[in-house]
Amino acid sequence: MSDSISVLVYDLPSENYRVIQNSSFYDRVRALRVYAITKLHGLGVQCTESVILVSPSNMSRVQDIINDIMVRYSDVKREMEYHGIFLEFKPIIKVLSLTQQQTETFIELARRSLIRRIDEAIGRASRLLEDIELIVEEEKRRRIRYQTTQTIKEWSTILDFARELGIDVTREVEYLIEVLERIIERC
Repeated sequence: MSDSISVLVYDLPSENYRVIQNSSFYDRVRALRVYAITKLHGLGVQCTESVILVSPSNMSRVQDIINDIMVRYSDVKREMEYHGIFLEFKPIIKVLSLTQQQTETFIELARRSLIRRIDEAIGRASRLLEDIELIVEEEKRRRIRYQTTQTIKEWSTILDFARELGIDVTREVEYLIEVLERIIERC
């Protein structure tokens, strides 16, 4: 575990504003929020809803990703204002250094979050494994193979981040990957 672990906290404007829900900006703002969350989550391990424990190997990428997200939100805000929609539309994204006690607390939060997510993923994969024989359309099987391969890659990356942060979920992730590989074999 590195001594220089940081957390990234964020709050992103979303499509849930009534004025956005009733406008042509709804899909664009939703896509922007999903893009931003995906980029932020790619920096480490999620602790809570809007808190990411940043992998030390990704610290060099953090500011570039934050800048990219801020520019994208600023562009959409400018466009909305041009169309008469005025909102507080600036994301809050901060990287905070941690004390040793805070680091230990956030690592435990991240570990618990990972265990819950792994358990949910195993449940979904197990249900799919039970139902895979009922799927006869080759196109659907191909999509399942592709999505499952992507899921394996995502969990492998998460496992790498977790190890870097000193979070041991190797056994759990390896079991999940075994279940996912069985899905691919049966497709």
